[in-house]
Amino acid sequence: IYYKKVRSALREYTKAKNVLNDIMFSFNKDLQSLEEEIQEVKGGDKERFAEITKVIAELRAAISNVEKQIERLAQSGDNLAKNYDSLKAAVDSLTVRQNNLSEKTYQMRLSEEAEQPMMLSKPPIPIRRERALSPLTNTELKILELLAAGGEKTAPEIREEINLTREHTARLMKKLYARGYVERRTDRIPYVYRLKKEMEGFLKEQGE
Repeated sequence: IYYKKVRSALREYTKAKNVLNDIMFSFNKDLQSLEEEIQEVKGGDKERFAEITKVIAELRAAISNVEKQIERLAQSGDNLAKNYDSLKAAVDSLTVRQNNLSEKTYQMRLSEEAEQPMMLSKPPIPIRRERALSPLTNTELKILELLAAGGEKTAPEIREEINLTREHTARLMKKLYARGYVERRTDRIPYVYRLKKEMEGFLKEQGE
């Protein structure tokens, strides 16, 4: 019985440690993505950019602190499972702060995009018919098919259809626009995307 209790405790310890380490890894990856995102819009609101940069630094310090707590408990032989609730509370706090940071970054991007004067911007890269569809992923092709079937849509409307995160959807639309698959209206926020005329023909040919 004693052996079973020890084995059960070890399993709980390992599980708690792995869960927390996975969460910390995820936090660091998300922060890295946010840092890359704000670098793209740093030419806009300098005060907001400085504020977001400061929050990122604070979050990195907080994440490092939690990681040190996990490592200290592991090395000292303390029961990590018993301390799981307090560590989870710290992680939950980080989650709230990181979500707020993500929203600030998103609003910063919208603010900068709203200042652009063009009503209808056209991508710099033209579509070449012979290889228009071959580079597309299944998700990208699905987006184009949605636009072909339903007409112009905003990124949030597209996100609801493809079940991806806001950031992932935004990156996909930016990529499709840059590669010349869609046009983008900038007279409203969020931007409105519509399929290029050439693409309508390509998709029709593919479906036949």
